[in-house]
Amino acid sequence: MMMNKFKFLLFFACSGGVLFLLLSNASGAGNAQGADRTGSPLGIGTCGSCHSGGNYLPVLNVAIVEGDQQVTRYVPGKQYQIKVTLEGKNNPREYGFQLTALAGANNQTAGIFGQAPSGFRQILLDNRRYIEQSTPSVANSFVIPWTAPVSGSGPVRFYASGLITNDNGSTGGDSPVHLTSPVILSESISSFISTIPELKGEVKIFPNPISSLLQIQANSLPVGKLNFQVLDVFGRVCWEMENHTVETNFTLNVPASNWFPGVYYLKITDNKAIKSIAFVKN
Repeated sequence: MMMNKFKFLLFFACSGGVLFLLLSNASGAGNAQGADRTGSPLGIGTCGSCHSGGNYLPVLNVAIVEGDQQVTRYVPGKQYQIKVTLEGKNNPREYGFQLTALAGANNQTAGIFGQAPSGFRQILLDNRRYIEQSTPSVANSFVIPWTAPVSGSGPVRFYASGLITNDNGSTGGDSPVHLTSPVILSESISSFISTIPELKGEVKIFPNPISSLLQIQANSLPVGKLNFQVLDVFGRVCWEMENHTVETNFTLNVPASNWFPGVYYLKITDNKAIKSIAFVKN
Protein backbone atom coordinates (compact mmCIF):
# COMPACT_ATOMS: atom_id res chain seq x y z
CA MET A 1 0.00 0.00 0.00
CA MET A 2 1.27 3.46 -0.83
CA MET A 3 1.96 5.85 2.02
CA ASN A 4 1.43 8.95 -0.09
CA LYS A 5 -2.03 10.39 -0.57
CA PHE A 6 -3.68 9.19 -3.74
CA LYS A 7 -5.06 12.03 -5.79
CA PHE A 8 -7.50 11.47 -8.58
CA LEU A 9 -6.10 9.77 -11.61
CA LEU A 10 -7.82 8.95 -14.91
CA PHE A 11 -6.82 6.18 -17.23
CA PHE A 12 -8.29 6.08 -20.72
CA ALA A 13 -8.07 3.22 -23.15
CA CYS A 14 -9.47 2.81 -26.61
CA SER A 15 -10.25 0.50 -29.55
CA GLY A 16 -10.00 -2.72 -27.81
CA GLY A 17 -8.88 -0.07 -25.39
CA VAL A 18 -9.53 1.22 -21.94
CA LEU A 19 -10.35 4.32 -19.88
CA PHE A 20 -9.72 4.59 -16.12
CA LEU A 21 -9.96 7.33 -13.57
CA LEU A 22 -7.99 7.18 -10.37
CA LEU A 23 -6.35 9.29 -7.71
CA SER A 24 -2.69 8.62 -7.15
CA ASN A 25 -0.13 10.57 -5.19
CA ALA A 26 0.00 14.26 -5.99
CA SER A 27 2.18 13.88 -9.09
CA GLY A 28 0.29 10.85 -10.42
CA ALA A 29 0.83 7.12 -9.91
CA GLY A 30 2.21 6.70 -13.43
CA ASN A 31 4.82 9.40 -13.02
CA ALA A 32 5.73 8.62 -9.41
CA GLN A 33 5.48 4.81 -9.43
CA GLY A 34 5.30 3.75 -13.06
CA ALA A 35 1.96 2.19 -12.14
CA ASP A 36 -1.39 1.76 -13.83
CA ARG A 37 -3.83 1.95 -10.91
CA THR A 38 -6.91 2.04 -13.09
CA GLY A 39 -8.37 -1.42 -12.65
CA SER A 40 -7.84 -2.12 -16.36
CA PRO A 41 -6.58 -5.49 -17.65
CA LEU A 42 -3.11 -3.89 -17.66
CA GLY A 43 -3.40 -2.42 -14.17
CA ILE A 44 -2.60 -3.56 -10.64
CA GLY A 45 -5.89 -2.64 -9.01
CA THR A 46 -7.69 0.63 -8.38
CA CYS A 47 -7.19 3.45 -5.93
CA GLY A 48 -9.60 1.52 -3.71
CA SER A 49 -6.80 -0.99 -3.11
CA CYS A 50 -5.19 1.53 -0.76
CA HIS A 51 -7.72 4.25 -0.01
CA SER A 52 -10.91 3.97 2.01
CA GLY A 53 -12.85 5.42 4.90
CA GLY A 54 -14.29 8.47 3.18
CA ASN A 55 -17.91 9.56 3.28
CA TYR A 56 -18.08 11.52 0.03
CA LEU A 57 -20.59 9.20 -1.70
CA PRO A 58 -18.62 9.41 -4.97
CA VAL A 59 -20.12 9.24 -8.45
CA LEU A 60 -17.97 8.95 -11.59
CA ASN A 61 -19.25 9.82 -15.07
CA VAL A 62 -17.29 9.35 -18.31
CA ALA A 63 -18.75 10.33 -21.68
CA ILE A 64 -17.40 10.70 -25.20
CA VAL A 65 -19.10 13.63 -26.89
CA GLU A 66 -19.26 15.48 -30.18
CA GLY A 67 -20.48 18.98 -29.46
CA ASP A 68 -23.29 18.53 -26.94
CA GLN A 69 -24.15 15.00 -28.05
CA GLN A 70 -22.84 11.85 -26.40
CA VAL A 71 -21.72 9.28 -28.97
CA THR A 72 -21.64 5.48 -28.98
CA ARG A 73 -19.77 5.16 -32.29
CA TYR A 74 -16.66 6.91 -33.56
CA VAL A 75 -15.71 7.95 -37.06
CA PRO A 76 -12.04 7.12 -37.75
CA GLY A 77 -9.87 10.22 -37.68
CA LYS A 78 -12.61 12.45 -36.29
CA GLN A 79 -12.17 14.66 -33.22
CA TYR A 80 -14.20 14.17 -30.03
CA GLN A 81 -14.03 15.18 -26.38
CA ILE A 82 -13.72 12.94 -23.35
CA LYS A 83 -15.71 14.46 -20.49
CA VAL A 84 -14.92 13.18 -17.00
CA THR A 85 -16.83 14.29 -13.92
CA LEU A 86 -16.41 13.31 -10.27
CA GLU A 87 -19.15 14.24 -7.86
CA GLY A 88 -19.08 13.92 -4.09
CA LYS A 89 -20.93 15.15 -1.04
CA ASN A 90 -19.74 16.35 2.38
CA ASN A 91 -17.16 18.89 1.16
CA PRO A 92 -14.41 16.91 -0.61
CA ARG A 93 -11.09 18.72 -1.04
CA GLU A 94 -9.33 17.58 -4.23
CA TYR A 95 -9.58 15.36 -7.32
CA GLY A 96 -7.31 13.95 -10.03
CA PHE A 97 -7.22 11.35 -12.83
CA GLN A 98 -5.21 9.05 -15.12
CA LEU A 99 -6.29 8.19 -18.67
CA THR A 100 -5.18 6.00 -21.59
CA ALA A 101 -6.54 4.74 -24.93
CA LEU A 102 -5.89 1.16 -26.07
CA ALA A 103 -6.71 -0.85 -29.19
CA GLY A 104 -6.65 -4.43 -30.41
CA ALA A 105 -5.95 -7.71 -28.70
CA ASN A 106 -2.63 -6.40 -27.37
CA ASN A 107 -4.23 -3.28 -25.85
CA GLN A 108 -2.06 -0.82 -27.76
CA THR A 109 -2.55 2.95 -27.61
CA ALA A 110 -5.29 4.09 -30.01
CA GLY A 111 -6.17 7.55 -31.23
CA ILE A 112 -4.46 10.82 -30.39
CA PHE A 113 -4.92 12.87 -27.22
CA GLY A 114 -5.02 16.62 -27.58
CA GLN A 115 -3.79 19.10 -25.00
CA ALA A 116 -4.21 17.86 -21.45
CA PRO A 117 -6.25 19.97 -19.02
CA SER A 118 -4.43 22.40 -16.76
CA GLY A 119 -2.55 20.48 -14.07
CA PHE A 120 -2.33 17.32 -16.20
CA ARG A 121 0.24 15.81 -18.57
CA GLN A 122 0.86 12.88 -20.89
CA ILE A 123 3.18 10.06 -19.87
CA LEU A 124 4.29 6.74 -21.36
CA LEU A 125 3.87 3.45 -19.46
CA ASP A 126 4.82 0.18 -21.13
CA ASN A 127 4.49 1.89 -24.54
CA ARG A 128 0.94 3.06 -23.74
CA ARG A 129 -0.04 6.72 -23.53
CA TYR A 130 -1.69 8.05 -20.39
CA ILE A 131 -2.98 11.41 -19.26
CA GLU A 132 -2.69 12.00 -15.54
CA GLN A 133 -2.48 14.86 -13.08
CA SER A 134 0.77 16.64 -12.36
CA THR A 135 -0.77 18.51 -9.41
CA PRO A 136 -3.95 17.96 -7.34
CA SER A 137 -7.09 19.59 -8.71
CA VAL A 138 -9.84 21.41 -6.87
CA ALA A 139 -11.95 21.13 -10.03
CA ASN A 140 -14.05 18.01 -10.48
CA SER A 141 -14.88 18.21 -14.20
CA PHE A 142 -12.36 17.63 -16.99
CA VAL A 143 -12.33 17.71 -20.80
CA ILE A 144 -9.70 15.93 -22.91
CA PRO A 145 -9.66 16.32 -26.71
CA TRP A 146 -9.32 13.00 -28.51
CA THR A 147 -8.92 12.11 -32.17
CA ALA A 148 -10.36 8.70 -33.00
CA PRO A 149 -7.98 6.02 -34.33
CA VAL A 150 -7.55 5.09 -37.97
CA SER A 151 -9.99 2.90 -39.87
CA GLY A 152 -9.90 -0.77 -38.91
CA SER A 153 -8.97 -0.18 -35.26
CA GLY A 154 -12.22 -1.75 -34.05
CA PRO A 155 -14.16 -1.11 -30.82
CA VAL A 156 -12.79 1.32 -28.26
CA ARG A 157 -13.17 0.54 -24.55
CA PHE A 158 -12.96 3.20 -21.85
CA TYR A 159 -12.33 2.33 -18.21
CA ALA A 160 -12.08 4.71 -15.27
CA SER A 161 -11.27 4.57 -11.57
CA GLY A 162 -10.96 7.59 -9.34
CA LEU A 163 -10.63 9.05 -5.90
CA ILE A 164 -12.18 11.95 -4.05
CA THR A 165 -9.81 12.97 -1.29
CA ASN A 166 -9.78 14.88 1.97
CA ASP A 167 -6.13 15.86 1.36
CA ASN A 168 -5.03 14.92 4.88
CA GLY A 169 -1.76 13.31 3.78
CA SER A 170 -2.83 9.71 4.45
CA THR A 171 -4.80 7.00 2.65
CA GLY A 172 -7.65 7.16 5.16
CA GLY A 173 -10.79 9.22 4.82
CA ASP A 174 -10.86 9.08 1.00
CA SER A 175 -13.60 7.81 -1.32
CA PRO A 176 -12.47 5.73 -4.32
CA VAL A 177 -14.80 5.09 -7.25
CA HIS A 178 -14.51 3.26 -10.57
CA LEU A 179 -16.60 2.28 -13.57
CA THR A 180 -18.14 -1.14 -12.99
CA SER A 181 -18.06 -1.78 -16.75
CA PRO A 182 -16.22 -0.04 -19.58
CA VAL A 183 -17.71 2.61 -21.84
CA ILE A 184 -17.51 1.15 -25.36
CA LEU A 185 -17.42 2.98 -28.70
CA SER A 186 -17.95 0.98 -31.88
CA GLU A 187 -16.21 1.95 -35.10
CA SER A 188 -18.43 3.54 -37.74
CA ILE A 189 -16.64 2.85 -41.01
CA SER A 190 -19.63 3.64 -43.23
CA SER A 191 -20.10 7.01 -41.53
CA PHE A 192 -16.44 7.82 -42.08
CA ILE A 193 -16.69 7.02 -45.77
CA SER A 194 -19.85 9.06 -46.27
CA THR A 195 -18.83 12.17 -44.32
CA ILE A 196 -15.07 12.31 -44.94
CA PRO A 197 -14.22 10.85 -48.36
CA GLU A 198 -10.80 9.33 -48.80
CA LEU A 199 -8.45 11.34 -50.98
CA LYS A 200 -7.97 9.65 -54.34
CA GLY A 201 -4.56 8.37 -55.33
CA GLU A 202 -1.85 6.26 -53.74
CA VAL A 203 0.63 7.40 -51.10
CA LYS A 204 3.51 5.33 -49.77
CA ILE A 205 5.90 6.08 -46.92
CA PHE A 206 9.42 4.80 -47.36
CA PRO A 207 10.97 3.35 -45.36
CA ASN A 208 8.61 2.37 -42.55
CA PRO A 209 9.90 2.54 -39.85
CA ILE A 210 11.84 5.65 -40.78
CA SER A 211 15.10 6.87 -39.28
CA SER A 212 16.33 10.33 -40.25
CA LEU A 213 14.34 10.91 -43.45
CA LEU A 214 10.65 10.52 -44.28
CA GLN A 215 10.09 9.90 -47.98
CA ILE A 216 6.53 10.42 -49.24
CA GLN A 217 5.86 8.84 -52.63
CA ALA A 218 2.64 10.06 -54.26
CA ASN A 219 0.95 8.51 -57.27
CA SER A 220 -2.18 9.81 -59.01
CA LEU A 221 -3.02 12.42 -56.37
CA PRO A 222 -5.35 15.26 -57.41
CA VAL A 223 -3.75 18.28 -59.07
CA GLY A 224 -4.09 21.52 -57.11
CA LYS A 225 -3.61 22.65 -53.51
CA LEU A 226 -2.83 19.87 -51.04
CA ASN A 227 -2.00 20.25 -47.36
CA PHE A 228 0.48 17.81 -45.82
CA GLN A 229 0.86 17.32 -42.05
CA VAL A 230 2.80 14.96 -39.81
CA LEU A 231 1.37 14.66 -36.28
CA ASP A 232 2.67 12.81 -33.25
CA VAL A 233 0.47 10.81 -30.85
CA PHE A 234 -0.11 13.98 -28.79
CA GLY A 235 -1.73 15.64 -31.81
CA ARG A 236 1.17 18.07 -32.21
CA VAL A 237 2.11 19.09 -35.74
CA CYS A 238 5.74 18.08 -36.35
CA TRP A 239 5.84 19.13 -40.00
CA GLU A 240 3.46 20.87 -42.37
CA MET A 241 3.50 22.18 -45.91
CA GLU A 242 1.05 23.35 -48.54
CA ASN A 243 1.88 22.05 -51.99
CA HIS A 244 0.30 23.37 -55.18
CA THR A 245 0.73 20.25 -57.26
CA VAL A 246 0.88 20.37 -61.04
CA GLU A 247 1.86 16.72 -61.38
CA THR A 248 0.00 13.72 -60.00
CA ASN A 249 3.17 11.72 -59.27
CA PHE A 250 5.89 13.19 -57.07
CA THR A 251 8.17 12.51 -54.09
CA LEU A 252 8.65 14.63 -50.96
CA ASN A 253 11.66 14.23 -48.65
CA VAL A 254 11.07 15.38 -45.07
CA PRO A 255 13.95 15.55 -42.51
CA ALA A 256 12.95 13.58 -39.41
CA SER A 257 16.15 13.26 -37.39
CA ASN A 258 14.86 15.63 -34.68
CA TRP A 259 11.63 13.71 -34.08
CA PHE A 260 11.37 11.47 -31.04
CA PRO A 261 10.91 7.71 -31.59
CA GLY A 262 7.27 6.67 -31.71
CA VAL A 263 4.13 6.50 -33.83
CA TYR A 264 3.29 9.35 -36.22
CA TYR A 265 0.49 10.10 -38.67
CA LEU A 266 0.79 11.59 -42.16
CA LYS A 267 -2.39 13.44 -43.17
CA ILE A 268 -3.02 14.77 -46.67
CA THR A 269 -6.12 16.78 -47.56
CA ASP A 270 -7.50 19.00 -50.30
CA ASN A 271 -10.20 20.29 -47.89
CA LYS A 272 -12.70 17.95 -49.52
CA ALA A 273 -11.17 14.55 -48.81
CA ILE A 274 -8.42 13.20 -46.58
CA LYS A 275 -5.85 10.43 -46.52
CA SER A 276 -4.19 9.30 -43.27
CA ILE A 277 -1.22 6.93 -42.93
CA ALA A 278 0.43 5.78 -39.71
CA PHE A 279 4.17 5.17 -39.55
CA VAL A 280 6.90 4.59 -36.99
CA LYS A 281 10.05 6.62 -36.26
CA ASN A 282 12.94 4.61 -34.79
